[in-house]
Amino acid sequence: MRVLWLVSRALAQLVTDKGDVRNLLACSLASARLRMGVAANEWRDRGNENLFRVPAAFHDQPPLDWRDVQICIVSKFLRGELPTLWLEACRTAKRNGCQLVMDICDYPFQENPIDVDEFYSQALPMTDALVVNSGNMAVKMAPHFRKKITVIEDAILDTAAPPAFSPSEKIKLLWFGHPTNLRFLMPFVSRLVESGPRPCRLAIVTLDGFGVKEFALNIQARHAPEFEVQFVEWSLESTRRELAECDLVILPSDPWDTLKGGASANRIAEVLNAGRFPVANPLHSYRPFADAAWLGNNLIEGIAWAQANHNEVLERIHRGQMLVSEQFEMHKIGQQWCEWFHAIGAPASNPSGIIRHLRRFLS
Repeated sequence: MRVLWLVSRALAQLVTDKGDVRNLLACSLASARLRMGVAANEWRDRGNENLFRVPAAFHDQPPLDWRDVQICIVSKFLRGELPTLWLEACRTAKRNGCQLVMDICDYPFQENPIDVDEFYSQALPMTDALVVNSGNMAVKMAPHFRKKITVIEDAILDTAAPPAFSPSEKIKLLWFGHPTNLRFLMPFVSRLVESGPRPCRLAIVTLDGFGVKEFALNIQARHAPEFEVQFVEWSLESTRRELAECDLVILPSDPWDTLKGGASANRIAEVLNAGRFPVANPLHSYRPFADAAWLGNNLIEGIAWAQANHNEVLERIHRGQMLVSEQFEMHKIGQQWCEWFHAIGAPASNPSGIIRHLRRFLS
């Protein structure tokens, strides 16, 4: 059985003409790396085929043989794409008997560019199946999609590192993430500085721009050497390196924020998998890690708690790694995708597919 993926041009360029999907596992876009990359690689490893099409060039590429294409998965629709082209590609897949699947990992209906809202508003009514990245995202999407919603978590790709926590007098903090989350980090840093003398070094790992480098330089100039701040350009390698060198990872957020309410557990799981301790606000998806992290509203208290509870920190990291291994390991998540593909792509759930296969048999 073939799975057709609708992707942006940038993602399509990561995949060779022979369908080598390994490059997706190194993609800078988390949804492509932790979701599509995991699913497509596991699907291929089990002897199946992935096809990738760019909606903007859907009809310019070699014609698809639709006879064995039973599922069309719409990857994350990004700002700047043209909704009309993506919608037409969805309709084409539907006309050719595909089950149309949406994978949603960011809530699309508030504070997003109008093209994102426009696309999902028109695409969801024609969608056959919806998969999301967290239980709370399923709750948020339920008013927009009346059929069953499947939850498949973001996978963790790296092997687990040994738990470690041995801070010196100057504790080494780390924050990493997409620039959209800087709105939660910057107020936290200001509160941390205002809380009084606290020797620490904070590494901020994210994409350049958005004023973060200037913010780090300003804090550094005003408060070094007691409080040091270093900006680190984001990459998979730089994130791994900073995780290995830090003592604690801070994950400030807002559990009541509309966009963050459906966030997955991928960052807190990645921190624990790297053998480090997360201090985080209690997002809905973080709650299963309550015994493996410090969750609360005042992260400065969380930092102080960790410094005073060395052995408990190590025990919590160990518990967290067990949870990650049980629920977020790459091949286990990949298996969930494959089982789901077989379930929704079965001919019994696809009347157009039945007719198509009967025509092939009778011919």
